[in-house]
Amino acid sequence: METQFEMYAARRDTHPMFRHIYPTAMQTEMCISKGNAVPVTVRICSPIHQTPDYWGWLDLEDENDRSVDMIFPSRMQLAMCFLGEQPLKEAVSAGRGVPVGLEVFDGHNLELSEPVASFDDVVALAKELHKHQKDLAGKPYTGHLEAVHDNLGPEATETERMAAWLHDTIEDCSIDDGAKGKRPLVREDLRALGVPRDVVEIVELLTRKSSWVAPSWFSAEAIRTHREKMYLEKIQGIIDSGNISAMKVKLADNRHNSCAERNSQLTKPSDIRRIERLQQRYHKSIDMLTSAIRTLEAGKNPSL
Repeated sequence: METQFEMYAARRDTHPMFRHIYPTAMQTEMCISKGNAVPVTVRICSPIHQTPDYWGWLDLEDENDRSVDMIFPSRMQLAMCFLGEQPLKEAVSAGRGVPVGLEVFDGHNLELSEPVASFDDVVALAKELHKHQKDLAGKPYTGHLEAVHDNLGPEATETERMAAWLHDTIEDCSIDDGAKGKRPLVREDLRALGVPRDVVEIVELLTRKSSWVAPSWFSAEAIRTHREKMYLEKIQGIIDSGNISAMKVKLADNRHNSCAERNSQLTKPSDIRRIERLQQRYHKSIDMLTSAIRTLEAGKNPSL
C-alpha cells in the first residue's frame, strides 16, 4: 500500500513543526482563512516506518471513498478515538479499516519521485549551516564534522557518513525563516531538504534535548558531577535505542573530541581546563559505546 494525497498542516506559532493535519476540505478552508496553515503532501507509509510523522485511520468500509482521517501524532491518540487499543484491533479485524503511518513532506505538490539528498548535497548543507561557527581553537567547525566522518572508517555506510556531517545541526544550527528571522533548525527542516529519514533519526538521537541550568547553591564539583551523569545517561539512551549506526557516529565524535593533537591547539587556559575536565566523560562514553557495538556485531555474526 502506497499512496499520496494533499492536506494542510497548521504551523505552531513561528515553529515549523506540524501540530495538526486537516483531513477534510471544510477544516482545510477554515485553517487557510485564518492564515495558519500551509499545504503539504502526505504519503501513506508501507511498511510503516519505526517513527512515522503521524498516524491515521484508513477507512475501508466504502470502496468508492477510501480516505484517511482521525490523524494524530501518535498511535496511542488514534487508539483513544476507539476507546482503547483493543477496540481498535477489533475494528481492524472486522475489516472497517486499518491504522497507517503517514509521512509528511513540507511543500506543495511535492512528487514522490523528487530526489533524496545525495552525500555531496549533505556535505554542502552541513558546510552552509555551520559556515560561521568556530571550534575552541578558532578553526572552522566543519573541520570537526569532517574528522568525525573520517573516524568512521572505510566500512561506514552512506547513512552513517551523512549523519557524521549533520550530527550537530539540530543542536547548534539555525535557519532563516524569512520575515520572522532566525529560528532553531529542527528535524522537519532536514527532511524538507531531502535528508533521508534514517539519517535524521541518527541526528535526533545524538542531539542534546535541553540545557541544564545549575541551581545557584550547587558547588562547582556538584555541577561537574551532575553534568557528567546527564551526559552518560544520554549515551546510555543512544545504546538503548539499538541504533548501531548512531552509536558508531557518536563514538567517532567522542574520539575526535578527545584527540590529543586537536586539544593541544587550544591556547586559552579556561578552554584547556574545560577540555581536561571533559576527557573523563569522553573516555567513559567511548568504553560504553565500544562495548555495545561489539555486543551487537557479535550477535549478528556469532563467529566474531
